[in-house]
Amino acid sequence: MKDRVALAMASILMMATGAPAALAVPMGTTATATATAPASGAEQAPVLQKLPPYQNKVTEYIDRSSIRVHGSHASATFVQDFDDEMISHGLPFASVRFSVLYNCAANTYRTLSYATWSGHMGRGRKLADGPVPRGEMTVDPSLEDGRRIACGR
Repeated sequence: MKDRVALAMASILMMATGAPAALAVPMGTTATATATAPASGAEQAPVLQKLPPYQNKVTEYIDRSSIRVHGSHASATFVQDFDDEMISHGLPFASVRFSVLYNCAANTYRTLSYATWSGHMGRGRKLADGPVPRGEMTVDPSLEDGRRIACGR
């Protein structure tokens, strides 16, 4: 079990430093919308699409409503939700939300910001957050589907 917690922590550290993190998004998976619509002028309600498992005890989602395309760049928000067993074995948070900016033409990305949450699915108390001061990195094969969805190709 300690190996799983260490693996989850390594994943979070990779996201915080901008190192490659699995953001793979299969085409044709089902999207799930939240129950409430935003008020006029408010941020759009998340539309979460579950991603295939890349790590034991972690479920990952892309928020399709967060995707914004600006010329050759696209941004998206992702959520990683951790299994209760990992939390009971010492993981200090239940979920992480992070934003990614893709340079679609250059096939690169950078992680813009992250936040860790006490509750599942980015709920509860925000435990830590901030920008990720790392530059652009090449999109490796595990990130390709996420880039394709965000970039619209």
